[in-house]
Amino acid sequence: MHIHSPHFIVVTDRGALRAGWIQPAPHQQLPATSLKRPASIQRRPSIRWVEDLAFVHPRQHLVEQLSDMAGAYSAAASAGGQPRRLPSSPSETHWKIAADRQAVEDLAHAATAVLFREKPESWSLSAPADIHLALLDALPSVCRQRLEKILPKNLARSTVESIVQHFLSP
Repeated sequence: MHIHSPHFIVVTDRGALRAGWIQPAPHQQLPATSLKRPASIQRRPSIRWVEDLAFVHPRQHLVEQLSDMAGAYSAAASAGGQPRRLPSSPSETHWKIAADRQAVEDLAHAATAVLFREKPESWSLSAPADIHLALLDALPSVCRQRLEKILPKNLARSTVESIVQHFLSP
C-alpha cells in the first residue's frame, strides 16, 4: 500500500481526535562539494495539524459522570480496613457500554466534519483496537470509501515522529 504525500491522517482515542496532513521532508540543494548530508541536518516529514479536539466526558470515571461522589469508597473502608472500590453492578456495565457508544459517535461526527472540510483524496485512521471497527461503522460510506489505511493502535498521545513512522511504514 503506497501512501501519497502529503497524506491526511486522523488519530483518535476515546477522548481525543487529532487530524492533519503528513508533509514530506523538504528537499534542500546541497553544495556540489558535499558528498552526503550529515545526520544532524537530515529533514524528516512533519505533520501540519488542522484539528485537535479533546472530549472530557470519555476521560471521566463513571462515578464522576453520574454523581458528585467521585472517588467514593465502600463503607468497609471506614471500619479501619483498606479502602476498596465497590464492584461493578449490571447498571454500571450498561453505563460503560453507553459511554463507549457515545464516545465513538462523537469521534465519528468530529472525523466526518474535518474530512468534509479538508476534502482529502485519501486518508488514514489510527484508533484503539477495541473501538476502531465501531468507529469505521459509524463513519459515512463516503468517508470509508477514501480510507486508505487503518491502524488499530492508540497513537493519540504519541510523538510526531512515531505517528509518521506508523503511517508511512508498509
